[in-house]
Amino acid sequence: MTDDIAERARKIGGTTLHSISDISRHQRLEDNNEEFVTPGDMLAELSADNQHLTRFLRSPMKSASNIMMFPPPA
Repeated sequence: MTDDIAERARKIGGTTLHSISDISRHQRLEDNNEEFVTPGDMLAELSADNQHLTRFLRSPMKSASNIMMFPPPA
């Protein structure tokens, strides 16, 4: 599935991820490199990460909704 998405991105002139360092440059969530994390802190961090990703994934939908509400004249 990832290859299908990458091929579509390339077909429409976009770029895809090239390497591990490229992935790290595009990373939206911070890594937690602590040796030990309490279960409560881990759950809090996972919850915050999920909320952040949800906001990120919903932002294009808001843009698309605005475009659909006010389509360009024909």
